Amino acid sequence: MYQRKLRRHLENEYGVKKGSPVFSKNLRLKIYFYYFCHETHAAKDIHNIIEPFIDDLQDYLFDNDKQFVSFQAHRLDMSYQGKFFEYEIKMNEVDEKLAKELLEVESETRCFIEISEASLNVDSVIKITWL
Repeated sequence: MYQRKLRRHLENEYGVKKGSPVFSKNLRLKIYFYYFCHETHAAKDIHNIIEPFIDDLQDYLFDNDKQFVSFQAHRLDMSYQGKFFEYEIKMNEVDEKLAKELLEVESETRCFIEISEASLNVDSVIKITWL
């Protein structure tokens, strides 16, 4: 079900169409993946969380996942916040709509994915401090 929601979101909110990837296939890309989990029954293996998202974004945002030369993933079990990690959301870096969605990580399971050209030096919006 989430695949349909993701595809619909890409198409309706951003005008992205399958078969016309945002990033051309000759670009090398980096990806940051943040999974804020409130569900105690959720998959614990991070690769089981990430792989379906990457597969669903292919042909929409990028041509092939072989384009990724840098990959960072964080699965944050929110029941451990304050014990094993803290996070800070830099609201001045995002628009109002994204800021609202970022605040929802406090109460709902959310996934945020940032994809950019690997040669760019872009600071992430989310800063995690491991305790």
